[in-house]
Amino acid sequence: MGGILFGYLSTAISYVFALAYVIVLTRFIPLAQYGYYNAIMAMIGLIGLFFPTLGIDYAIAREGAMMHSNGLDITNHFAALLAISLTVSMLYAAAIVIATPLYIASRIPSQYMGIAYIYAIYVIFSAINGAMSSYLWMTGRLATQGLGYIIGNMAFRSLEIALLLLMRNVYAIVIGMTFGQVITAIYFLARIRHLPNPARGASLIKRGFRNYIDLGAQNWLLGYLGSVSGYAITYITYSFIGAESVALYNLAMYMLGAVTALGGSVSTVFGSRVAHAIGSGVDVRRLIRDYAIASIAVSGILASGAVLATPLLPILGIVHGSYVDAIPYGALLFSTAVLGSINGVYTTY
Repeated sequence: MGGILFGYLSTAISYVFALAYVIVLTRFIPLAQYGYYNAIMAMIGLIGLFFPTLGIDYAIAREGAMMHSNGLDITNHFAALLAISLTVSMLYAAAIVIATPLYIASRIPSQYMGIAYIYAIYVIFSAINGAMSSYLWMTGRLATQGLGYIIGNMAFRSLEIALLLLMRNVYAIVIGMTFGQVITAIYFLARIRHLPNPARGASLIKRGFRNYIDLGAQNWLLGYLGSVSGYAITYITYSFIGAESVALYNLAMYMLGAVTALGGSVSTVFGSRVAHAIGSGVDVRRLIRDYAIASIAVSGILASGAVLATPLLPILGIVHGSYVDAIPYGALLFSTAVLGSINGVYTTY
């Protein structure tokens, strides 16, 4: 319960700050500028699809959780996760830096190119945090994992809002994101205290590569297809309809995230519990039933409340100007929240 609450509280706090963010964004940032920001992020995301982990990290983390539940040392599993994260993120960051003047610059106004370079730094810190977060997940320290993201999100949102007011430019968003990852990394390092040498994990990856691919490929493919579709929709929308439509689409998706984040928190905790339960005599089928019922119930309540609240957004001055056109799309998307939460639980199972 602590893991779920802290995991969702991270997003809930983020979205409390996000109310202020949306107010500032829609009041001071032109719709087209926000569209260009989302278009460039989609292009960067498409580049990232060429640097997959193939689910190896997921499989290693799951195996590590099972070993930890049996009292075995998982230092090499942690080292392997660091090795994968550092390798993939450094290659991805380098590709962003190379592709920006060659590919992105020909499609986006030049004044936004710096966003890509800042995001390259974000990618590296995010990957390192992902490895440390997986270690906490493996060891069952889910509340600590969630608290780290709470602190990082608060730092991110605070700086983001302050910079939006000062700069009145979408650069504030990516600078805030990067700052939040740095703060999260500092917190995780303080709680973990020691990072193993990534080289220690090389032999583990090499020895179990085939098995890890078998275990993690399907899970990775689900996320990969979701990422492809999201980035592709944004890029196609930008290419054929324009920056303003991209801005409306992404604001609607942003609204949806306030509800669906709960399902993500439930799946994170559920996945850890299942990994620790396998082979320990726990009734896994009963476990999935309990998590599924809870996820459906709470997601349904949140989605219903969100739909009822959407007409109040312009009335209360939360959404301004042309951004108001995104509200009907957001309300329609809320209907997917319940199915999304149950899909998350069952695919994790």
